[in-house]
Amino acid sequence: MKGRVTYDQLNTSVDILHLYLTQTTVLKKGLFFIVEADIKEFTWMKLDKRFQGILNMLRHGQRLREQRGGFTRDVLL
Repeated sequence: MKGRVTYDQLNTSVDILHLYLTQTTVLKKGLFFIVEADIKEFTWMKLDKRFQGILNMLRHGQRLREQRGGFTRDVLL
């Protein structure tokens, strides 16, 4: 599943998401979430196939959960 993504790229992505997630509002269940539009606006990361793969790896490792309902949110577990 890792493909051509290095561990450094994965860890950098996690650090950037973590920094942003600490600044967002909390869901009613007490979980932090992030939306792709926020990633585009507030971070320097590109939303390309590599980033989608990183999100899939984090979901597979049960670090993120995708929540749908009007729009798609990635919830930090």
